[in-house]
Amino acid sequence: MKTNNLFFGLLLLLLIPIYSCSNDDTKDEDLLVAKTMLNVSYGSSSQQVFDLYLPANRSSSTTKTLILVHGGGWTEGDKVDMNYAVDVIKQYLPDYAIANVNYRLATSGNYAFPMQIDDIGAIINKLKNDNNGISDDFGLIGASAGGHLSML
Repeated sequence: MKTNNLFFGLLLLLLIPIYSCSNDDTKDEDLLVAKTMLNVSYGSSSQQVFDLYLPANRSSSTTKTLILVHGGGWTEGDKVDMNYAVDVIKQYLPDYAIANVNYRLATSGNYAFPMQIDDIGAIINKLKNDNNGISDDFGLIGASAGGHLSML
């Protein structure tokens, strides 16, 4: 019995340094600095991209995310139309992550419903599944058609 206990004790001592040197330490350090990720893809269309602005000192338990949705009558517009809001949010809510999104635009052969609602859902799922140090608390802000999509 003592030989088994000694064996498992030594094995445990050997495994502790391996786990303490894992890449999780690097990820923790990454959470300390602000990070900007431009044109993050969330689908197969070239329109399905967003910019992600992550604050310094973020935490998956406390860092909330605001998702900005541009207007344009569901048929035009671009995430750059909401860049002014990114700067305002960074100034007044510096602890929030910001996702400034594009969605697939409607055309005569490519209808807005449910495509654009699906895009918003895909963005939220991507943000939840990527390990960026943000919580599952999301708010949506939109202008015109983007406001409509945000409410849906």
